Amino acid sequence: MSGALFVILKKILSVVLSLITPLLFGIHYEPLAKYDKECRTVEEKIGGFMKGVCHADPDYKTITDAGIEWTRKDIPFPYNADGTISQRYINWKAEMKAYADNGIRIFAVTPYPDDYIEYGLDPRDPDAKAGIQEIAKFYLEDLKGIVGAIQVTNEMGIDRFTLPLTLDEAAEFIGMQLEAMYPVRGDIIIGYNLGGLAILSLPFKMMKYHKYCDYVGLDMYLGSFEDISHEIDHYLIILGFVRRITGKPIIMCEFGYIGYGDVKTEEQKNEIYQEYLEKGREICRRYQEIKEAVY
Repeated sequence: MSGALFVILKKILSVVLSLITPLLFGIHYEPLAKYDKECRTVEEKIGGFMKGVCHADPDYKTITDAGIEWTRKDIPFPYNADGTISQRYINWKAEMKAYADNGIRIFAVTPYPDDYIEYGLDPRDPDAKAGIQEIAKFYLEDLKGIVGAIQVTNEMGIDRFTLPLTLDEAAEFIGMQLEAMYPVRGDIIIGYNLGGLAILSLPFKMMKYHKYCDYVGLDMYLGSFEDISHEIDHYLIILGFVRRITGKPIIMCEFGYIGYGDVKTEEQKNEIYQEYLEKGREICRRYQEIKEAVY
């Protein structure tokens, strides 16, 4: 398909979606959701409405002054090749404890499939299941009192995160971990998230594992990565769709608009690179001036 034709088709789909939005709006309407036992349980565990940002810097005062209560952080793979705990994981845990000690709760994301494959636990190998599940339980036991929520891996269905697994294999990878975590999760809520076009398929592939989920997460950037849809009302429609399919409380894990929703052209990218290059040269010039003045 040519690039021009693809653009035209996206514009047609965008117009169609805008026209049928009023008809779809009823999908998200669920007046009895606040009485759902699972919704109430999750809300109690997280202390009410969850307000957070991804990858917040450890400026605790600024975070709390802004009314932010959570930050979402990626857990590094915990083991070295010889099976010992990695220093990277030890450092990460200490950093997360500092957030927690300052009243900021951690929404932790477990590693990607390729981290397990590199360690020798290929999710496609049935013999690897026990090892993957042991690591899943390790996170819960080792991070109690530090993390308040765990998301099992991230955005399966997006190639750079999922490969070399297929989406079916990724669903099994997520599910086997949730199954292991569920009985020992305590007050930590556990689930997985959806991103990109996998929103339309992964929830169905996960149906047998939803009984092990406290929530299902959504990552959406309407108007940018998902550039067919631009209306903020579409968030509510997609949230309602996922809620109807999964029957679970839904957490918006990532959302927003990037710029004007357009990918930068090569010329625009080169302009930015040129700005960075000039800034770098200026830093080098200043460094040389200081060096000559001192020495």
